[in-house]
Amino acid sequence: MELKVCLNQMATYMLRPMVV
Repeated sequence: MELKVCLNQMATYMLRPMVV
């Protein structure tokens, strides 16, 4: 897995609860 993808997924996972 690429570092960029890992960071992107982590950010989305952390932002998901914030948006909802």
